[in-house]
Amino acid sequence: MKKTPRRPWRPIALFALLVFILMGFREKLQLTTVELRREHAARILLLSDLHATLYGEDQSELISQIKDAAPDAILIAGDLFDERREKSPVFALIEGITPLAPVYFVCGNHDLQFERFDSLLHELETRGVIILHGKTELLRVGERCISISGLIDPLSISHRDLFGYRKHLEDLQPLPEADTHILLAHRPEYVRLYRQFPFDVVLCGHAHGGQARLPFIGQGLLSPGQGFFPAWSGGVYTFDELTMVVSRGLSRFASMPRFYNPPELVLVLL
Repeated sequence: MKKTPRRPWRPIALFALLVFILMGFREKLQLTTVELRREHAARILLLSDLHATLYGEDQSELISQIKDAAPDAILIAGDLFDERREKSPVFALIEGITPLAPVYFVCGNHDLQFERFDSLLHELETRGVIILHGKTELLRVGERCISISGLIDPLSISHRDLFGYRKHLEDLQPLPEADTHILLAHRPEYVRLYRQFPFDVVLCGHAHGGQARLPFIGQGLLSPGQGFFPAWSGGVYTFDELTMVVSRGLSRFASMPRFYNPPELVLVLL
């Protein structure tokens, strides 16, 4: 009777597989730096899709990371709030970061789902946040002059009303004295539309990094508005005349765990 040959590598392989899986569920906050310019660069911090997630007492972990990044401006690409959660973590964050740098905000689809959305905007404004819905502001950083335009989420109109969304874009005029023009918008899936307008950089969120990302490849699995294997789930996307930066966001839900997709803040040097 033949003996079954031993396979000593099996326990090692199973242990390695277990470690690989467990590492994928780590949700340690990351700071990702995107260098679009070296000399006289402005430090723009992109924050998106918090969904009222709490990072330490009174958002201490998140505020500390933002402070260490020493931003010249903080741009929030929507979904600060979540209708399933309390608002207090959002206001704790805002009160901690408005003393650090100018804070600009455009809403996302979850922000718009609050019944008293206008009152949320008022509460943000009273805490020093600049609401950029259909507006353009000028940011001066040393020798740099940057225009920042903000686009309200299309849920405020209709997902299918691209004509109305285009009209919002047409109404946004980059300021002529600026050397760089930024568009702050929640959704990256409309990048083909953004490319038709005179912006240099688009900063977005919404895609949540694809929720799960394929290790080593970095391809997201599923994103709202894009479906499976989204084209723009997180990272830097360069076109002929435009660079789009998409944040993987900050949300953490036990019911929707991230896999090889840690939450992030993005520091854009431009």
